[in-house]
Amino acid sequence: MNVDPLDVSKLGDYTPTRVTALRHQVEILNRQLERMLENRLVQERMKQELSLASQVQGFLIPDQLPNTASLSMSAIYVPHHDVGGDYYDVVEMAPGKWLFCVADVAGKGVSAALLMAHLQASMRALARAYTDLNNLVRDINELLGHATRSERFVTLFLGTLDERSGELAYVCAGHIPAIRFGAGRHEYLDQGTTLLGMFQPLPFMELGRCVLEPGDVLMICTDGVVEAQGDRKEPFGLDRLLERMDETTDLSPDVLNSRLLDRLIAHRGGWNFADDLTLLTIRYTGGGA
Repeated sequence: MNVDPLDVSKLGDYTPTRVTALRHQVEILNRQLERMLENRLVQERMKQELSLASQVQGFLIPDQLPNTASLSMSAIYVPHHDVGGDYYDVVEMAPGKWLFCVADVAGKGVSAALLMAHLQASMRALARAYTDLNNLVRDINELLGHATRSERFVTLFLGTLDERSGELAYVCAGHIPAIRFGAGRHEYLDQGTTLLGMFQPLPFMELGRCVLEPGDVLMICTDGVVEAQGDRKEPFGLDRLLERMDETTDLSPDVLNSRLLDRLIAHRGGWNFADDLTLLTIRYTGGGA
């Protein structure tokens, strides 16, 4: 049978009304396919932009940490997403005098990463211009407050260490206290102020000071470490972080961090951390610079 493709009356059950309905369904499917393609292109573009943002953020994190006759450092940084809101840095303020920090920006993902980049730029710009940690923290707080209209906050542990004397000055700004290990004991370094970016001016400020002894270890982390939950929703906690540390401070920071990461993975049941994770470990051997 010869059928005129334009004569739908000879298509049996395919009446003009039904053909019109089919054409309508085809148009709907075409629009859905177009939207799916657009969404896929958007997702691919976002994926590429996130990959680029991750590379840029990688440039902001130190690729090398100081290892001298007096001290050695090691760090772990694991963002939850492609980009993260945790930050650590080490800056030589003068020969033999180091400024170091670990920070945690509220939130996750791109918005937290942008604020982290702002913090890094502020820290680097101001670090060598200050000798007083109190003033440095106050100015960083003011810059963060202006940048976020006091709607976002940052927790921060910031310290300076003199290689020659072992003198340590620090500010713990709403952050998990750093822990000092040595000679079978440990102590929390918790003096400082509240979280940064929310209050103008800061309501109080207390500068912490101590003198490190040869062999002492400092460990500074973000809440992604202590709040990492196991199968029973039990956080890793500071107690687990402290376990066996007093007996292993003679190990290098690299080994200490590696062992702690292994314990975190075992507690978590895998590498699927629910938050950004940062750990900076410093071992002071004395007799420096």
